[in-house]
Amino acid sequence: MSPQPVLPASESFRLPNTTILVRLAQADVKLCVDTLLSAYRNAEFPERLRFSIQAQPGEDVTCVAVFRSGAARKLCAGFPVGVDFCVEALMRQVFVEQRRGAPATAEEFCLWVDSHAVFVSRWDTSALLEWGKVQ
Repeated sequence: MSPQPVLPASESFRLPNTTILVRLAQADVKLCVDTLLSAYRNAEFPERLRFSIQAQPGEDVTCVAVFRSGAARKLCAGFPVGVDFCVEALMRQVFVEQRRGAPATAEEFCLWVDSHAVFVSRWDTSALLEWGKVQ
């Protein structure tokens, strides 16, 4: 029998500020960056997203570095407060996994994906609403 999902401890799955932790395996840097862009562009509330990137041992170029240097700047183009401010805000949401397999709390939705995932429109809201249906 497979492990059961963590049940929501409250109605937080209905709130737009509930944290969604996306754990992403970096099998390929370009695909990883594309997956990050897809997640941000298609989230209804991208500010609630956090990304934990699991880089492959011995890789010189990481998804996080490439995302910061190019893709994040494109994502922030036209940001009213400035591109640099926006990039720094995004980078506070993206980090390299230090502790492998750290458990998610009952108030944090955790999604594991490979670096070739494509997200649909409003995927964040849909995922949380599905989590709320868990019994």
